Amino acid sequence: MKILQRDFEPVEIGDREKLYFEQNQGERFMATMPAQAKSLNEKIFSLIKYPKYKPAYEQFTLMENGWIFVVVDSVRDGNTVVDIFDKDGEYLAQFETDIATDWPFFNNGKAYAVATEGDYRFIKRYNYRIQEYNSN
Repeated sequence: MKILQRDFEPVEIGDREKLYFEQNQGERFMATMPAQAKSLNEKIFSLIKYPKYKPAYEQFTLMENGWIFVVVDSVRDGNTVVDIFDKDGEYLAQFETDIATDWPFFNNGKAYAVATEGDYRFIKRYNYRIQEYNSN
């Protein structure tokens, strides 16, 4: 068994994260409520007690080469922050991307993820290439 970790500074939950949660969870939550409760949507979300800090990561998936693709933050300025760990659990890199990272999956040299545009959700397929960073 291995522990994957890296040093990080906790990030406080702000208004942007609260709004993101309300927009993404509101429809699901209200779909289970009776029609007369829909007018209480704003009141219901005002009663939620959010934690002080965001979690260290949102989700992760295994890549074909054994590396671990970790979605750290998907609400940051329209980009998603991703950490990569090697198969031994060593932290390799962090990068930002504007591609969809909901339910990422890697197969046959392609990356797949659920993308939402407007009211539609669909699977997007991406080509990717792992490059070594050279600062010279």
